[in-house]
Amino acid sequence: MSMKNKSLFVTGTNTGIGKTVICGCLARYLSRKGINVGIQKWVSTGNRNSSDDIDYCLSMLGREKEEIDNPLLLHPYTFDFPASPHLAAELEGQQVSIDKIVESYHTLVRRHDLLIVEGVGGVLVPLTGDRLLIDLVANLAIPVLIVTDSGLGTINHTLLTIEALTKRDIPILGMVFNFAGKEDKIIEEDNRKIISRIGKRPSFGSLSKVDSMEALIDEFEPIGKNILKALNSA
Repeated sequence: MSMKNKSLFVTGTNTGIGKTVICGCLARYLSRKGINVGIQKWVSTGNRNSSDDIDYCLSMLGREKEEIDNPLLLHPYTFDFPASPHLAAELEGQQVSIDKIVESYHTLVRRHDLLIVEGVGGVLVPLTGDRLLIDLVANLAIPVLIVTDSGLGTINHTLLTIEALTKRDIPILGMVFNFAGKEDKIIEEDNRKIISRIGKRPSFGSLSKVDSMEALIDEFEPIGKNILKALNSA
């Protein structure tokens, strides 16, 4: 299936916000719609020689890493220490090569209808001592999906993320609110409303923390539908 956008960058307003779950659910949803979906994470930290996040997304697609040609393209860099990429690399005596990331990105873009790239923490995380993640996203002109929290604190974090992306002319597809239902419903509903109004970006829906994979997939269905519609019209 031909896609108007060839790639989508999934960022979070912070680390631990649930980017991987959203990436996995979205990849699965789009794949079931006949779209040849690829996944990539430029830098994984807290992993050795592999990426737990990529493994999760592959499992959602029902795929094995062994069946993929050159699986290292999916995670160009993995570092053992769970820290920002610049520090994790430094502790192993390495440095992240932007050229290597860009080359692997373009290779995968050519292979797929849509490549979903999962970010590392938030958009202002340093890849190297002088290069931020957001700089590379801007250079590659990848539209962004923001994954944010549903509860208290999300207004500030999300609007700051929108402001940083907008300042660099990076297109923002919209937002998914994660961990819904853990706080007062009035707060969560107002958060979605006020962020969409002030940030001038659509909300694709909310995802709560559910007990089973089946429930997760069912709850993500309307969110996936909204994202696909936006991808085809952006």
